[in-house]
Amino acid sequence: MDNDFENRNHSLEQISDVKAIFTKVDSGTGLESELDFSDCFKQESHNRDEQFWSEIFPDNQTECKEIHEKDSFKKADDLDSNSNSGINDWKRWNENVVSDSSLLMAASELHQRYEETSYLKRPDMKLFTELHEENDQMIQRLTAEKDILKLNMSTRMNDIREYVTSRNMGMHESKQDQRYIYLTESYQNLDKSLERVNFRIACLKEDNILIRNLVGINDSSVNEESRGFAIQEVRDGLDNPQETNYFVNETRALESLGQFRPEHWESLHIQEQKNCIENLANYNAEILGIREKPEIRYYCNEDPVDYGSYSRSSNTISINEFNVNNGIETADTISHEYRHCYQRERAEKMENNRDLEFRNGFENYIRFEDDYSGYKNQLVEVDASAYATAFKKKISEINN
Repeated sequence: MDNDFENRNHSLEQISDVKAIFTKVDSGTGLESELDFSDCFKQESHNRDEQFWSEIFPDNQTECKEIHEKDSFKKADDLDSNSNSGINDWKRWNENVVSDSSLLMAASELHQRYEETSYLKRPDMKLFTELHEENDQMIQRLTAEKDILKLNMSTRMNDIREYVTSRNMGMHESKQDQRYIYLTESYQNLDKSLERVNFRIACLKEDNILIRNLVGINDSSVNEESRGFAIQEVRDGLDNPQETNYFVNETRALESLGQFRPEHWESLHIQEQKNCIENLANYNAEILGIREKPEIRYYCNEDPVDYGSYSRSSNTISINEFNVNNGIETADTISHEYRHCYQRERAEKMENNRDLEFRNGFENYIRFEDDYSGYKNQLVEVDASAYATAFKKKISEINN
């Protein structure tokens, strides 16, 4: 038996497990009746992955795969038994994946039809008009799907938070905990599905903008959505906060930023200040062409250097009410966090090198509590700070 494991990359513990299976198969020791391969595999397979077992039993690969798949569902059920989720939750997620895939396939076919129609020497305007309507309907369906995914992600994140908190779990423990791994993997899968849905929505919206320009369809929602894209550098993801003029509409700039001048801001009640914050948020969304505007939320933390933050998972910008008395810094915070939102959307598009740098920056993000110098000097923070500084500078110019 020992010779069967020569030159194999398996630990002594793994080999011991296999020997135990061979022993049980050969003798049926301690069992009412002799075990066959399937019985032994079912008892032991929860400790090993499919690849390991198929290597050990090359003549039973098909059976290994089938049993392992069944065991995976059982593990999910066992892991979630305390929260009334488990296999039903797992199956629902798989059904969502199938539904999501068919919807994305249909959206991809619409985009392909647009490209085929646009390449015709004499494209039929009627075909474009019909395609525009179909795109609108698909965008609505995808948006509904996106909302469901975001809700499921929020629910799953709450499950993770509750599980980790209730067990006072450290990082090392979480890496070994099967339920934690299951929860985080399901969250990551939902996140990937959301990225795919967002990508298809973006493609269809871009197609419809081009169709409207070609056919001459007027749509006020498009004008509202794409105003920020009037700045070509922003649309191409090539703007430079230290050089780009974001304030091409001086009237709109005065309307949105003038309220944050110290002499005016300090005379406003808190609700009036929040209204100004919402107005500035909308202005940033227009300038940057943000497709999914973050929700503004408030909290109170008596920390003079805590102004706020942006959360991608919940798509929210949180503002510390304790520090909103400083109008210029509040405007800085809103603009800074909105720039992070823009960076995230660019990182998902991956159209140029800076988009890739943004993506790498978020994947390897340095937190200020871990390395303050590294935090301040990383690209996503340098870029967001430079963008917010442009707004502070504009406020000071209005003030003078």
